[in-house]
Order: sequence, then structure tokens, then C-alpha cells
Amino acid sequence: MKLLNIPVGVSDFAEIRQNGYYYVDKSAFIRELLKTTATKVTLITRPRRFGKTLAMSMLAAFFDIRKDGRQLFKGLDIAKDRDLCEEWMNRWPTVFLSLKNVDGLHFEKAYGQLVYEIGNLFMAVITGCLRISKESIFTGTNNFVSDTINSSRYDEYFGFTQNDIDRILEDAGATTQMDVIKKWYDGYHFGDFDVYCPWDVMNYLRDYQHDPRVKPSSYWKNTSDNAIIRSFIDYAGSSITEKLEILLSGGYIIAENHQLS
Repeated sequence: MKLLNIPVGVSDFAEIRQNGYYYVDKSAFIRELLKTTATKVTLITRPRRFGKTLAMSMLAAFFDIRKDGRQLFKGLDIAKDRDLCEEWMNRWPTVFLSLKNVDGLHFEKAYGQLVYEIGNLFMAVITGCLRISKESIFTGTNNFVSDTINSSRYDEYFGFTQNDIDRILEDAGATTQMDVIKKWYDGYHFGDFDVYCPWDVMNYLRDYQHDPRVKPSSYWKNTSDNAIIRSFIDYAGSSITEKLEILLSGGYIIAENHQLS
């Protein structure tokens, strides 16, 4: 078993590369993104713990004119494309905002203004767990192209594909754990790809490195916060509580679906 310096919980691309942490190369995402520069805003929705913030910080390190990303990207796939790097690397004013730790009860006005300001950039990439309603007084939000888990363009760049897992286990000298990891963490299908949750895989390998007898665990589940569900139940009252009890007991309910578009 080889000891990999696994950066569990580190979502900053520069920190990972500068400290020599183990990194699964997703830099080809940059090349794919630049194939359609006519698309001004790209929205990519993926579940929690699938590397969204890490991917965004990678884009910032590549494009930001205030930075020098040559050492950060040295040896990665995108560095092989010299013409693309010459044209795009660290040549653009870049704003990187992460809202994953932002919380509040009244944010509509601030969010609308934020969307308006971001809409003045050359192009934008937005990530999140849910899609955004396109009905807005800020018309810039009507111009983005959405990439969801049903699409196939960027699917291999969020989460670990089977090729990624094969390489990781070989690097770690842990190929004997393939069946365990596949049984526990191969539960997603994005577009044309079967995808593993990177949070689960990396946490398990970290624990396995210290104790080969460790049993797999649902690491992803333990990161969730159910506060929003509790607040929804409190707001909805007894009717939603009764419906949830029916579902939990194995029954079913009939409800109308009002989809936002």
C-alpha cells in the first residue's frame, strides 16, 4: 500500500498543487469549455461533494490575469496544448466567488445584483446543486446554457470515472479494493458516464491507508445538513408531516408537480 497525500476537504486548486497533494487531473475541462466560447454563461449542476468548487478554483488559476499558473498546471493534460495555453492562460480579468458558506433569510436583492454584475464578464461558469429559474427581471440569467447530470458534455470532469478509479487505486497500490469501492460508491450515472463520488472514495482511501482493516462508510451522507428540511416541515405544518409519515411507512401519496421554467 502506497501512502498518498490525499487532500480531503481541500477545494483550492492552487493549495493542492503547491503542496504536492494527490490530484486527479481534470484540466481537460478547460479545453472542453473553450470549444464553445460563444456560450456566455454555462451552468453546471452536480450533487454536493463532486468537486465543483475545486473545478472553479482551477478555472480561476488558469484564466486570472493577476496570476501565473505555469507551475500549477505543469505536467497536467492542459499544459500539453501549448497554443491554447499561450492564448488563454492568465490573460483574462477573472472573478471567482464561492457562495457555499453563505446563508441568510433575505438574499434575493443581493443575489439579483450579483447576477447583474457577473453578467458584465466575458463569460461565466456557475456551479451548484440545483438549476436556476430563468424567469427573472435580470435578463442576463436567461442567456445561460445549463449542463445537468442528464447531459454528457462535462460529465467526466465532475466526480471520478472508472478510468480515474483505476488510476487512483494503482497509484495507491490498492487495486484489491476495487470491488469494495465499486460496490459502495459506484452509484451515479451522469450522461454517458458511470461516476463515483470523489468525497466517498478519497475519504475511504485515506482511512484505508492508516488501517487496511477499515470498513467502508457512507461519508457523503454524513456531510449533509437537514436544517432546511426541518424548517420546511415547520413552515408547511401538519399536512406535510402526515405525508412524510405515509411515505416512511411504505405508502404513497398523489401530488401535483409545479415545475419552474
